[in-house]
Amino acid sequence: MVLVLSEETDISTRDVIDWLCYTNKRFIRINDTDILLFEMLAQRISNLQIIADLQSVY
Repeated sequence: MVLVLSEETDISTRDVIDWLCYTNKRFIRINDTDILLFEMLAQRISNLQIIADLQSVY
């Protein structure tokens, strides 16, 4: 599962999302304008098996 944190107007994020779809990766995109229900998000995260493998490319 990939968590994408972005700005709604970030065009390059669309390219990343396209690549994730192409490679059949599961992802959640959260934009700076999104309103989150943190309790619901915490519940979903607690139901996932999280593997810490953070990689960044700039």
